[in-house]
Amino acid sequence: QEEYNHEAINWQHIEFVDNQEALDLIAVRPLNIMALVDEESKFPKGSDQTMLNKLHQRHGNNRNYLKPKSDINTSFGLNHFAGVVFYDTRAFLEKNRDTFSADLLQLMHVSKNKFLQNLFSEDLNMGSETRKRAPTLSSQFKNHSSH
Repeated sequence: QEEYNHEAINWQHIEFVDNQEALDLIAVRPLNIMALVDEESKFPKGSDQTMLNKLHQRHGNNRNYLKPKSDINTSFGLNHFAGVVFYDTRAFLEKNRDTFSADLLQLMHVSKNKFLQNLFSEDLNMGSETRKRAPTLSSQFKNHSSH
């Protein structure tokens, strides 16, 4: 925007909201939301309710985390660039445990699309026989979003 002013371009100023606090809460800080979801997914007795309780306990005082007024409510809210968004935690852990299937990885491997091959190169190089434990969706998202 400073460049537009410098070049005397006619334009309208755009206010940008710094979203770093929300990003830290979701995926950067230790024990962030994605880390807690991932951790709870690894426990055999982990449930959506125990995950939600941990999220409330850990982040309940964060101004970007919204805990429902009733404990019966199975959701939590986040205040980020899109405004306040509530997430229903029913089947959260089941969805997170749902790993990327070997068939789809094979499809990426034979794809002629270089972008897809590059995006999944680490997963493809692992090979199903050497993969000790398939990564959860939240860990895959975090790994791919950091590239």
